[in-house]
Amino acid sequence: MDAGNLKSSYIRGNSFHDGFNTAIGVFGTNELTVVDNVIHHTVGSSVRVWGSNNKVLHNLAVLSVSPGITVM
Repeated sequence: MDAGNLKSSYIRGNSFHDGFNTAIGVFGTNELTVVDNVIHHTVGSSVRVWGSNNKVLHNLAVLSVSPGITVM
């Protein structure tokens, strides 16, 4: 959050499973690369990115549910 410019930084090759919130949240950050991550079963959004010149590439997000919805 509010990390500024991160041109040489990345979030790469991670897996997120059964999260109770957003898996990847980037706020007030610029020039960050989010690539090759797998996200399964989150509540709400899987990825949130607020900033400029961020890159979100080749990620897989499956089963993102809205709060209050029952998953069988």
